[in-house]
Amino acid sequence: MIWDLNDTVGCRLDEKEYVGVNLKRIAVMAVAPVVWLAMTVTPASAESTWSRSSSAGYAEGIITNTGDVVSGYVEDIKADGLCVQIEIRWYDSSGNVRDTDWSDVACPKGDKEWFSKRAGDDPYFNPANRKIILNTL
Repeated sequence: MIWDLNDTVGCRLDEKEYVGVNLKRIAVMAVAPVVWLAMTVTPASAESTWSRSSSAGYAEGIITNTGDVVSGYVEDIKADGLCVQIEIRWYDSSGNVRDTDWSDVACPKGDKEWFSKRAGDDPYFNPANRKIILNTL
């Protein structure tokens, strides 16, 4: 792909926020594009993605490479009087639930709730496993 120096390259953070960089500003400094790309590229192994869906809602997000932070959003997708919420169960090495977190409730249709949850309630811990559940309320 060939870009014009007047183009802007960026990404949408959510429905309201957009982060962009004008290519002309980057091209002015010969080394800047390489440094900028090196700083913004995340290795594929750094995080994994997840998603859940039901007739009432949808949710998706990422899990950090250490596995102790789950973040993303949950959205109510149907005008049915039901609401949706994410539940995260954090497990210890013995297979027992050590902590449970919930997102805010998304309701009514079109409502999207963003969240970031960490295993433990200070002190935090590195879970052996986690289960991400989309609940309908």
